[in-house]
Amino acid sequence: MSETEHKPEAEKKEEIEFLLPHQVDTVVQQLRKALTSDTQELLQMMKNPRKFLWQNFMLGVVRGLGIVFGMTVLGAFLVAFLFIVLRWMEHLPLIGGLVHHIVDLIRDFMSQQKVPVGIK
Repeated sequence: MSETEHKPEAEKKEEIEFLLPHQVDTVVQQLRKALTSDTQELLQMMKNPRKFLWQNFMLGVVRGLGIVFGMTVLGAFLVAFLFIVLRWMEHLPLIGGLVHHIVDLIRDFMSQQKVPVGIK
């Protein structure tokens, strides 16, 4: 049985050895292109540090704005979902009174802040 188990591995090695010489040249060429383009970009950034700093600053600003916007939308959906769950939980037999009291506290707080709330 050990001969049959080793036979497929040997065949795989032969296939890999057969395919590699044909692909080595293309892989080497792709690596050279990638390295030369990365090296050129690095040299350009080192020649002009102001441009490098400005690009990184703007990238940070855009990322920060994206995070703020995304968290605002996510927070709004989370609060809306929480209100829906609380309204549903008001009708549960054992904890409905407690949940109703919590919803009333939230309504009172929101009315003091003069923020329109769609909870009924």
